[in-house]
Amino acid sequence: MTTQGTEARRGETAGLDAKRDGPVGAADAPQTTDNRENIVTTSEQQAVPVAQEQESALATAFYLLDTLAGEGLSQTCDDGRTIEADDTVHALCSAFYMEPDVGWYRDLAAELAPASLPCKSGEGAGEDKGNHDCLAKRRPGEPMFILLGRDPDAWQIVRAWAARRLNAGGDPEHSLQGMKTANAMREYAADPANRPVSAPDASVYPRLDATQTREAELVAYLVWSNEHKAWWGKDRCGYTKIIANAGRYNRAEALAIAGTRDGGWQLNKGNPDEIAIPEADAVDQYAEITAAQLNARGGA
Repeated sequence: MTTQGTEARRGETAGLDAKRDGPVGAADAPQTTDNRENIVTTSEQQAVPVAQEQESALATAFYLLDTLAGEGLSQTCDDGRTIEADDTVHALCSAFYMEPDVGWYRDLAAELAPASLPCKSGEGAGEDKGNHDCLAKRRPGEPMFILLGRDPDAWQIVRAWAARRLNAGGDPEHSLQGMKTANAMREYAADPANRPVSAPDASVYPRLDATQTREAELVAYLVWSNEHKAWWGKDRCGYTKIIANAGRYNRAEALAIAGTRDGGWQLNKGNPDEIAIPEADAVDQYAEITAAQLNARGGA
């Protein structure tokens, strides 16, 4: 990690270094202990609002993620401390109360590491990083955790990454875990109480373009047909029992198919034959029919 990146991290997450180095600022970041359930300090113990705990845990996790990117399972810091990969996993999972899965975090870290990214211009890894859709909002030298932990639109980056991985034949479990985290990030950012104190400068953080935004939105919902016992296909055409081949729709499209304007998930109030389900929830809710299909890449 560069000196510039380290200074940026320290400036934007006051107390995180103190948390790791000693008791000063102990409420600002999660403890990393052998007792994984206590990684995030509880508000009852420290009188810290839950939202602040989550923000601290997220910031710490993405700092660790950035430190570990391209460095294997562990990283030795300048002061001699060793940060393990699963500390990153548990810190980020604790921020959103999820079960950890080391693999997908390592995949994401490796792909977002500047040295490992091919650029669209074809000039080689590490060049023209601003043209890469995952890094379109990143300041030069800025650690990824600052961007993903601060920007309310960062969930789109994680979701688009997970969708590309799934569509390219990557590990489906890793992709689905990424989608779950993206959904959690989106819900967290939607609460005004959790918004950053100062919004990112639009001139420094250009928004995702129309194609990238569409890519992120399309993986939000799947539509299940009770009549056909299968998923709706792409572009509202046909049905498939293979979840990898199912159509990905944004919320408005999925609700229109399901015939309802109500919110929530498993939305079958308007038409009981069709159910709109967030993609990350689809695997959990239909595990008995999707477990054997996750690695399928054949036709519908």
